[in-house]
Order: sequence, then C-alpha cells, then structure tokens
Amino acid sequence: MRKNIHVSILLLFAGFALLITGCSLGKSVIGKEKVVETSGKKSKWVSSEDLSYTEKDKMFFRGHVGNVYDLSLGRRQAEADAQKHITEKIAKIVETEFTAYGRGANMSKDDIGKFAADGIAWVSEKVVISGSEPVKQYWEKIETTTEGGVKYLYNIYVLVQLSVDDYNRARDRAINGLAEKARIENNKKAEEAAANLLKRLRSEKAEGATN
Repeated sequence: MRKNIHVSILLLFAGFALLITGCSLGKSVIGKEKVVETSGKKSKWVSSEDLSYTEKDKMFFRGHVGNVYDLSLGRRQAEADAQKHITEKIAKIVETEFTAYGRGANMSKDDIGKFAADGIAWVSEKVVISGSEPVKQYWEKIETTTEGGVKYLYNIYVLVQLSVDDYNRARDRAINGLAEKARIENNKKAEEAAANLLKRLRSEKAEGATN
C-alpha cells in the first residue's frame, strides 16, 4: 500500500514537472520570428545605412514598411515612405540654410530653432515630386508565433528612382513656394533666407555645369 502511495506521489511530481516545462517552452516560443520566404537575394541597397544615394544623373531613395499583412498594400506604403525621404532631403537643405541665416542675424538659439522649424514645415507643404518611379523591391515573409497561433507578416523595401533634374525642379519649386509664402505673410527674414538659398543652389548648379 505504501509502495503504491509512493509511486503515485512520484507520478504526480513528474506530471507537475512536465506541465511546468511545457508552459515554459510555450512561453519561449511565443514571439519567435523566422523568415520563411523572400523575393530573392537581399541586395546592398536594402541593408545599407544610407536611405538615398546618387549615381550619375539619377538619385535613389529607399522606402520601408514592416509587419504588414498585405503585400500589395505594403509595396505602396514602402513607396510612399521613399517619397517621404525625398521631401525630408529637401527639408534638410532648408533647415541648414535657415539655421545659418539665423546665426548670421544674431538670433537666439530658441528663435533659430523655431525659424528653422517653420522653414521645414513650410517647404514640406510645397514639395511636389514628379518623375519618380519604383525600380526595385525586396520583401521578406515573416512567420511569427503568437498565443493565438501562427501569423504571417511582410517586411517590404522599395527603391525609388528620380532624375537629378527632376529632384532639382521639385526642390526649387518648393523653396520658391516657401519664399512666396514668406512674402505674403510679410516674413522678411524667411523670404530673404529662401532667396539666399535659391541663389546659392543656382550658383552651385552653374559651377557644376562649367566643370
């Protein structure tokens, strides 16, 4: 009788240990991800730290979106992300110019920050990009284990191409729009900073054409 009780206790402890181990394994699996399918070989442009680069007379911008269920929708979102980087590149030029102008005008640090932020916001509203097109894409299908089971999501990368001339036209239109907005609002400093920026960019373009 005592032997049977001893065996029962051992079996009870063994079952409890298995239950604990199973729960632990289950928790360790939840959230696990693995790539189960790709569109092909991952090229350098996908993993590069640079979001944009230039080759001869072409500019390239990478867009990315992650954890999306629909591949077609994800491609469009990744392309929109690449377009956003074009706008950000133009806005960065404006930020640099407006910051330099503010320092030259002996504006305070806070005023320079606001002045540059206003310039970025204004120019971002004016950017109209034409001539861009997606030329490459790469995607990964990710299997993720959740408490509710397995789900599949996509990480998607799109490379958008834009000619240097089209980029320059978009940039100049946006900065011209910024100057016009500043003129209408009687913001002399912003208008002068935008005019200075356009003058410098055109001078650089002329110098590049003669070299």
